[in-house]
Amino acid sequence: MRQHADAFLWRWLIEGLATRASLLNRTFKNVYACAPTPMLQARLAAARPDWAFTDSSDGCDAHIMLGLPAVANDVPGLLQTAEHNLQEGGVFLCAFYGGDTLAELRTALLEAEAQVSGGAAVRVAPTIDAGTATTLLQRAGFALPVTDHEMWQASYADLWALVRDLRAANMHAVLADCRPMPRALPQAADAAYRAAFA
Repeated sequence: MRQHADAFLWRWLIEGLATRASLLNRTFKNVYACAPTPMLQARLAAARPDWAFTDSSDGCDAHIMLGLPAVANDVPGLLQTAEHNLQEGGVFLCAFYGGDTLAELRTALLEAEAQVSGGAAVRVAPTIDAGTATTLLQRAGFALPVTDHEMWQASYADLWALVRDLRAANMHAVLADCRPMPRALPQAADAAYRAAFA
């Protein structure tokens, strides 16, 4: 049976969180799991049947989050709230796509829009790299923040296949200050993507 596209895009991150959760030698009784997909809590429950989950982040002893930039416009504010709500000695785990994620899509859109309209708007949201993540965690007040990153590549034959997976995973939000897309841009962007990255 073919895996749903949203499962494909989120599962790799979820497996990383489950692996890290399995390495913790503590049992948590108030675990708050925040994700744009229900797969996270189900996978964590399978990896750690000794954990008890809660529906509120207030006073939790473990806060597990999937897709940090995808679930909040104000990432520093979200991290500060998470740290504030966490019990003393609690654990915060988060996994998200960062670094150079969607660099090819960003490049194809910028090149195509420059050709079509003579200018370009930022149509792919900026990502957070590991160094910036560490700084954000420190500013939020987390003790002993640790960040790591892994490289993973998915290839697409054309722009439309990539966009279908992004939409299915609910990762296609339009930036608030982005101007309307020129009608000729999608085809031009697909041509640019095929030429450079397919």
